Amino acid sequence: MKPTTRYGAIATLLFSLLCPPVMADSIEYINTNTSKVLDQFKQQAEGADAMLDDAAGVLVFPDIFRLGFGLGGQYGEGVLLVKGKPVAYYTNAGHNYGLDTAQHHSKSEVIVFRDIDALNTFRNKSSWKVGENGNVTLPKIDAAKGVELAGESGSVLGFVISDKGVVPDVTLDGNRYTRNMKKSVAVAP
Repeated sequence: MKPTTRYGAIATLLFSLLCPPVMADSIEYINTNTSKVLDQFKQQAEGADAMLDDAAGVLVFPDIFRLGFGLGGQYGEGVLLVKGKPVAYYTNAGHNYGLDTAQHHSKSEVIVFRDIDALNTFRNKSSWKVGENGNVTLPKIDAAKGVELAGESGSVLGFVISDKGVVPDVTLDGNRYTRNMKKSVAVAP
């Protein structure tokens, strides 16, 4: 065996042993955990109930995982809800996890499309990047008052939620949401 082939085989073996397997979430897992995240969000953000009820659509990523080796990326799978029903499934890939994993042990994202035009713009692209294909407004979060929804004028609002609650000052810029065609077929009309 050539030395370069041997080193490649050793590197592949070490990489496979050090990296946990990445398994795709099932539709049932995504839907169940989406409900849990939305319940948590409604408890922690005053006015979230009404905002979600009035939304044209809500994109929820219940579990976003940090990718390792110092790259700081992230990955997650989620669902787009229209009138509370799943209509399509998406993946979330970004270059910045944005949370200190020593303080926050989980991360979820909730993206609220407040009007039908914003939702249709999102749905008409198979891949949508924050800051490139559209902007996501992050509402202010006050330590005493919590999430301030009054006066927010963006047509797309974004929220990052951890095990500690709704997290302030985390950007979604650069996140790419891509329709998962295999899972989305399951909810086609």
